[in-house]
Amino acid sequence: MRPIVLTLLLTLLLTACRGLAGTTEISQTPAQPPTELTLSNFFSAGWDQPYSFRTSLPDGAPDLPLFTLVTNFLARVSRTDYFYETELGKSPTKDVQFLDEYVDYAFNQRVMLSVFGNYTELDQRDSRYEAGRAAGGQLRFQLVDTQTDSDALNFRVDSPDQGLGNHSTKISSSITGWHDLSQLGVGRNVIMLGVDFPLTHPSDTRNVFRLTYIYCY
Repeated sequence: MRPIVLTLLLTLLLTACRGLAGTTEISQTPAQPPTELTLSNFFSAGWDQPYSFRTSLPDGAPDLPLFTLVTNFLARVSRTDYFYETELGKSPTKDVQFLDEYVDYAFNQRVMLSVFGNYTELDQRDSRYEAGRAAGGQLRFQLVDTQTDSDALNFRVDSPDQGLGNHSTKISSSITGWHDLSQLGVGRNVIMLGVDFPLTHPSDTRNVFRLTYIYCY
């Protein structure tokens, strides 16, 4: 059995065992809302406060994680992604398998560390087999965190996937944001933005600006 299948089965087994172990009892005492974080109190607020996720306004738009966008908030989560793809056309690649794991851990209200790794298998039509793995990490600073706005500054490092011919370490930074427009009287509308700035310059890096508009029914 190939390594990617064993890794996937092990991940599913650990997840199932954690669910069978049960969860700790949740206190019924309502938690105090976290302090609003802004640029003006960046050095004085949030660093000594335990992490808690801020909820949006009751009638406002939610701050959602989208697969096509880098998130803008802190979290304590782990995520496993797997996909299998079969090429039906004349591509030289017959099958593709990809597995990755993300772990995000917020230390307080201002900073979060993320670590991740991935494994890729390529089956070629000429019977060649290629496989590669890579890993990396990201440090996120929460610049703004209120019920209507959230902005974060990220620094990320990706190791090269030498098994698939990538030999350059990639270092990049980005700014991500979420802004609820419901308080402007225009309905539950959201603007999400992202700007990527590569700090190293391998051949596949580029500056990217993303702007996403979301209307919530």
